[in-house]
Amino acid sequence: MVGVAILWKKEMDDKISVMVDGSNRIQVIQMETDNTPLCLINVYMPSDNKDMDNEYKDTLAQMTEIIKKYRNTHDILLCGDLNGSIHRSKTSHDPLLKKFLAENSLELNQEYPEKKTFFHHNGKSSGQIDYFFSASKDLTQYVQILDMEAENTSDHVPVIATIKEKTD
Repeated sequence: MVGVAILWKKEMDDKISVMVDGSNRIQVIQMETDNTPLCLINVYMPSDNKDMDNEYKDTLAQMTEIIKKYRNTHDILLCGDLNGSIHRSKTSHDPLLKKFLAENSLELNQEYPEKKTFFHHNGKSSGQIDYFFSASKDLTQYVQILDMEAENTSDHVPVIATIKEKTD
Protein backbone atom coordinates (compact mmCIF):
# COMPACT_ATOMS: atom_id res chain seq x y z
CA MET A 1 0.00 0.00 0.00
CA VAL A 2 1.25 3.47 -0.85
CA GLY A 3 0.02 6.90 0.07
CA VAL A 4 0.63 10.61 -0.25
CA ALA A 5 -0.09 13.55 1.99
CA ILE A 6 -0.12 17.31 1.80
CA LEU A 7 0.56 19.28 4.96
CA TRP A 8 -0.15 22.95 5.60
CA LYS A 9 -0.05 25.36 8.50
CA LYS A 10 -3.19 25.50 10.64
CA GLU A 11 -3.58 29.20 9.82
CA MET A 12 -4.31 28.18 6.22
CA ASP A 13 -7.22 25.85 7.06
CA ASP A 14 -9.84 28.33 5.86
CA LYS A 15 -8.11 28.59 2.45
CA ILE A 16 -7.62 24.84 1.83
CA SER A 17 -10.16 22.29 0.62
CA VAL A 18 -9.29 18.63 0.22
CA MET A 19 -10.79 17.48 -3.06
CA VAL A 20 -12.41 14.10 -3.66
CA ASP A 21 -10.25 13.50 -6.74
CA GLY A 22 -7.29 11.19 -6.56
CA SER A 23 -6.40 7.78 -5.22
CA ASN A 24 -3.91 6.22 -2.83
CA ARG A 25 -1.20 7.65 -5.13
CA ILE A 26 -2.75 11.08 -5.81
CA GLN A 27 -3.83 13.76 -3.32
CA VAL A 28 -5.58 16.91 -4.56
CA ILE A 29 -6.26 20.12 -2.66
CA GLN A 30 -7.66 23.47 -3.65
CA MET A 31 -6.10 26.60 -2.21
CA GLU A 32 -8.10 29.81 -2.32
CA THR A 33 -6.05 32.82 -3.38
CA ASP A 34 -6.83 36.47 -4.02
CA ASN A 35 -7.08 35.61 -7.71
CA THR A 36 -7.37 32.23 -9.42
CA PRO A 37 -7.66 29.26 -7.02
CA LEU A 38 -4.76 26.81 -7.02
CA CYS A 39 -5.25 23.10 -7.65
CA LEU A 40 -2.30 21.30 -6.07
CA ILE A 41 -1.86 17.70 -7.18
CA ASN A 42 0.64 15.66 -5.17
CA VAL A 43 1.58 12.27 -6.58
CA TYR A 44 3.70 9.26 -5.76
CA MET A 45 4.10 7.48 -9.10
CA PRO A 46 4.76 3.73 -9.32
CA SER A 47 8.43 2.77 -9.20
CA ASP A 48 10.49 2.12 -12.29
CA ASN A 49 9.80 -1.56 -12.70
CA LYS A 50 8.50 -3.24 -15.86
CA ASP A 51 5.69 -4.82 -13.84
CA MET A 52 4.52 -1.32 -12.88
CA ASP A 53 4.25 0.17 -16.40
CA ASN A 54 0.47 -0.32 -16.58
CA GLU A 55 -0.05 1.22 -13.14
CA TYR A 56 2.23 4.11 -14.16
CA LYS A 57 0.12 4.71 -17.29
CA ASP A 58 -3.10 4.44 -15.26
CA THR A 59 -1.87 7.00 -12.72
CA LEU A 60 -0.91 9.38 -15.55
CA ALA A 61 -4.42 8.94 -17.00
CA GLN A 62 -5.99 9.74 -13.62
CA MET A 63 -3.91 12.91 -13.36
CA THR A 64 -4.89 13.91 -16.89
CA GLU A 65 -8.56 13.69 -15.90
CA ILE A 66 -7.95 15.80 -12.79
CA ILE A 67 -6.06 18.42 -14.80
CA LYS A 68 -8.85 18.56 -17.41
CA LYS A 69 -11.42 19.00 -14.64
CA TYR A 70 -9.66 22.01 -13.05
CA ARG A 71 -7.62 23.56 -15.87
CA ASN A 72 -10.20 26.20 -16.86
CA THR A 73 -10.94 27.38 -13.33
CA HIS A 74 -7.68 26.88 -11.40
CA ASP A 75 -3.95 27.31 -11.65
CA ILE A 76 -2.50 23.78 -11.74
CA LEU A 77 0.57 22.73 -9.77
CA LEU A 78 1.65 19.09 -10.02
CA CYS A 79 4.32 17.91 -7.62
CA GLY A 80 5.78 14.79 -6.11
CA ASP A 81 7.84 11.72 -6.83
CA LEU A 82 7.23 11.17 -10.54
CA ASN A 83 9.53 8.11 -10.73
CA GLY A 84 10.51 9.31 -14.17
CA SER A 85 12.90 11.98 -15.38
CA ILE A 86 12.74 14.72 -17.98
CA HIS A 87 16.56 14.75 -18.14
CA ARG A 88 17.13 11.19 -19.32
CA SER A 89 15.56 8.47 -21.43
CA LYS A 90 16.88 5.29 -19.89
CA THR A 91 13.76 3.94 -18.18
CA SER A 92 10.36 3.07 -19.60
CA HIS A 93 8.77 5.77 -17.44
CA ASP A 94 10.87 8.64 -18.80
CA PRO A 95 9.20 8.90 -22.24
CA LEU A 96 5.75 8.32 -20.69
CA LEU A 97 6.31 11.22 -18.31
CA LYS A 98 7.57 13.52 -21.08
CA LYS A 99 4.56 12.69 -23.25
CA PHE A 100 2.15 13.30 -20.35
CA LEU A 101 3.74 16.68 -19.60
CA ALA A 102 3.56 17.76 -23.25
CA GLU A 103 -0.06 16.62 -23.65
CA ASN A 104 -1.09 18.52 -20.51
CA SER A 105 1.06 21.60 -21.23
CA LEU A 106 2.92 21.28 -17.93
CA GLU A 107 6.41 22.67 -17.53
CA LEU A 108 9.06 23.66 -15.04
CA ASN A 109 9.76 27.13 -13.71
CA GLN A 110 12.20 28.91 -16.05
CA GLU A 111 15.00 28.73 -13.48
CA TYR A 112 14.24 25.23 -12.17
CA PRO A 113 17.48 23.62 -10.95
CA GLU A 114 18.70 20.42 -12.56
CA LYS A 115 19.92 18.45 -9.56
CA LYS A 116 19.51 14.88 -8.33
CA THR A 117 16.63 14.33 -5.92
CA PHE A 118 16.81 10.55 -5.51
CA PHE A 119 19.72 8.40 -4.33
CA HIS A 120 19.16 4.63 -4.38
CA HIS A 121 20.20 2.89 -1.18
CA ASN A 122 22.55 0.61 -3.16
CA GLY A 123 24.55 3.67 -4.21
CA LYS A 124 24.44 2.62 -7.87
CA SER A 125 21.69 4.88 -9.16
CA SER A 126 20.41 8.39 -8.66
CA GLY A 127 18.50 10.97 -10.62
CA GLN A 128 16.09 13.86 -10.64
CA ILE A 129 12.60 12.38 -10.28
CA ASP A 130 10.92 14.79 -7.83
CA TYR A 131 9.42 17.89 -9.42
CA PHE A 132 7.00 20.82 -9.37
CA PHE A 133 5.30 21.25 -12.77
CA SER A 134 2.72 23.87 -13.68
CA ALA A 135 0.73 25.07 -16.65
CA SER A 136 2.39 28.46 -16.20
CA LYS A 137 6.17 28.87 -16.04
CA ASP A 138 5.79 31.72 -13.58
CA LEU A 139 3.49 29.99 -11.05
CA THR A 140 6.44 29.01 -8.89
CA GLN A 141 8.66 31.88 -7.91
CA TYR A 142 11.52 29.85 -6.54
CA VAL A 143 12.43 26.16 -6.40
CA GLN A 144 15.15 24.80 -4.16
CA ILE A 145 16.50 21.25 -4.12
CA LEU A 146 18.23 20.59 -0.82
CA ASP A 147 21.39 18.55 -0.41
CA MET A 148 21.41 15.06 1.08
CA GLU A 149 22.15 15.36 4.78
CA ALA A 150 23.11 12.59 7.20
CA GLU A 151 19.97 13.28 9.25
CA ASN A 152 17.75 12.60 6.22
CA THR A 153 16.76 8.93 6.37
CA SER A 154 14.89 9.09 3.07
CA ASP A 155 16.42 8.21 -0.29
CA HIS A 156 14.98 11.51 -1.60
CA VAL A 157 16.01 15.06 -0.78
CA PRO A 158 13.45 17.77 -0.05
CA VAL A 159 12.33 19.91 -2.98
CA ILE A 160 10.82 23.23 -1.94
CA ALA A 161 8.79 25.58 -4.12
CA THR A 162 7.57 29.07 -3.37
CA ILE A 163 4.35 29.96 -5.15
CA LYS A 164 4.31 33.38 -6.72
CA GLU A 165 1.56 35.70 -5.55
CA LYS A 166 -0.30 36.97 -8.58
CA THR A 167 -1.53 40.51 -8.80
CA ASP A 168 -4.07 41.69 -11.33
